[in-house]
Amino acid sequence: MGNCYAGCVRFLLATGVGIVGTGCSDAVADVLGTRDRTWFLTVVGAQWSETRLPTFPYNLVTGRLRADGTYFVSGAVSRAIIPQFDIPVPATGWTLPGNSLEAEVQLVKHWGFQDHIEGTAALVLRSGEIPVFEGLSFNVAWGNGLSYAFSNPAYEFGPDGLRGIGSRRLQYYMGFETEWTHTSLPKIHLVTKLHHRSGIYGIISPQRTGSNYLGAGIRVDID
Repeated sequence: MGNCYAGCVRFLLATGVGIVGTGCSDAVADVLGTRDRTWFLTVVGAQWSETRLPTFPYNLVTGRLRADGTYFVSGAVSRAIIPQFDIPVPATGWTLPGNSLEAEVQLVKHWGFQDHIEGTAALVLRSGEIPVFEGLSFNVAWGNGLSYAFSNPAYEFGPDGLRGIGSRRLQYYMGFETEWTHTSLPKIHLVTKLHHRSGIYGIISPQRTGSNYLGAGIRVDID
């Protein structure tokens, strides 16, 4: 399980998230913490990535991800439970400003090598806005919850290492996102996402069961 969380950290680093000190410039402070929304909708299209989660950051950076012929399209409804809060970094005097805690419910339609419906429910921790240039900013998010497939996934490995044989419907779910926003369209966002299902190293289901999908989509703030 420790390798799993180490992989999560490496993925966040690969997407460019960093720590922002309390002494940041006025220009950065004007952007950080300005996200203002309660409800938002997201549509994502994704393709299977043949990788384990701990090795995903390395495979992503080195271009070694292998995409297989199974896909999904998903629709999600999210609500900001805590729209704005700061996270202090112990023993540094720094803070991570403008974070939010959200609840997400998602419906997923798979096709290709496996064809089924999946539902997920998660709590999502999202960073503050990180400015890039000319009104463009991004944030990163990490969602944790449960995933349920309404029929046995035909392409996920079962406990004996065979695809579709003994594959599990209920799995642990994690979603990793980078969300991009421009000030000219503040309520519309581009999203890149890693959609992960696993047994948490044997806690919910045997090791090496589950899947990883990499995709992109559009998000719209509705309130």
